[in-house]
Amino acid sequence: MLRQRSDGLAGRRAADVAAVERRRLSKRATKRRKRERAATHPRPLGCEICGQTPKERALASDHDHATGAFRGWLCSPCNLGLGSFRDSPLALRAAAEYIELAGAVPAKEPK
Repeated sequence: MLRQRSDGLAGRRAADVAAVERRRLSKRATKRRKRERAATHPRPLGCEICGQTPKERALASDHDHATGAFRGWLCSPCNLGLGSFRDSPLALRAAAEYIELAGAVPAKEPK
């Protein structure tokens, strides 16, 4: 007979239940880290790279993927851009040089 569970996981294998529990705890830990980060690193009015104030989404907390150390508050496009270049200063400099040599003019200078 299957034991009744109040969390909707009745009849599931133990491994499945464990996986659900790990995800739940991971989400809780992520929320806690976000609260702690917001408390120890006050959010600026705008992105720390481009200076724009996001209209729809809040600023994202940028962190070093190797150490987990907080780096700053970024808008979604800047945060995704850093991620696209795998947080490599060398790749970002090469991309900037490429754009400058191609004669592209930015619509608006950051900060």
